[in-house]
Amino acid sequence: MVSEVDDLLSPCPELQRFVEGYWQRHGSYQPAKRVRVLADACTKIIFELVPMPWPSCYVIATQLTPIIVTLTGEVHRIGIRFRPGMAGFFLNRSLDGLGDRLTSFTEVSVAEGEQMLGQLREACSLSVRVHLVDGWLLSLLAAAQPDFHVVAETSRLSHGMRNGLPPPALAGLMGWPERRLQRVCRERFGATAANLHRFYRFEILQKRLNSHPVELADLAAELRFSDQAHMAREFRHFAGTTISSFLRERVDVGNVQDKGDWLPVLRRAEESGIW
Repeated sequence: MVSEVDDLLSPCPELQRFVEGYWQRHGSYQPAKRVRVLADACTKIIFELVPMPWPSCYVIATQLTPIIVTLTGEVHRIGIRFRPGMAGFFLNRSLDGLGDRLTSFTEVSVAEGEQMLGQLREACSLSVRVHLVDGWLLSLLAAAQPDFHVVAETSRLSHGMRNGLPPPALAGLMGWPERRLQRVCRERFGATAANLHRFYRFEILQKRLNSHPVELADLAAELRFSDQAHMAREFRHFAGTTISSFLRERVDVGNVQDKGDWLPVLRRAEESGIW
């Protein structure tokens, strides 16, 4: 296997409020390799620069379950990772119903998506591709003309979620009834407030496991799981592996992508046949 992965590519300053980053995967995988993709709560747009047995332009919204991706043959793709809650301003639609599945551009009517795919395939370098994607997203944003009060509101809501606030506290932070919180979470984040709270608690747990040794029973109490067994079930639900396996993998498998917090879904086993 020969593999090259470029990641942590920053969008232009005008987009950084909305987009966490771009990434490119370019490699040839013989034999095929299975890679674990952890859950995350962000929406991605992906362009397949080499034809695949699935759509070449697609959206993956609010993935809250782990999946296994098989890399085989030549792989070359460009991904856009939006900040939580921000993709709808570019897709010009609610994310409700798009979660945990691949959705072709033909289903979501992304403006000029096929043209962008063609330009990306013809581009001679990664820097040119980043410039093209910047321009395309800026044009989508200009066409959508989002209410920046709503944008700021979404950022505040996302910040509260990342800090682990449960739905009642989150509704209080926003000054909303819980019914409105539920509607907004489904529309802008593509999931219920309760499931988003579960995910962000898992994300906090994952970071705590990455930081320093800790007694799991103490960690379960700190993060307000009902007990250690409950914490273990939630971790396996979102990660697709046990806590003990995760800790072993963290030691055995290293990758440059581990340096970035914004790309958790691709941070394991990219340069190893461990799976």
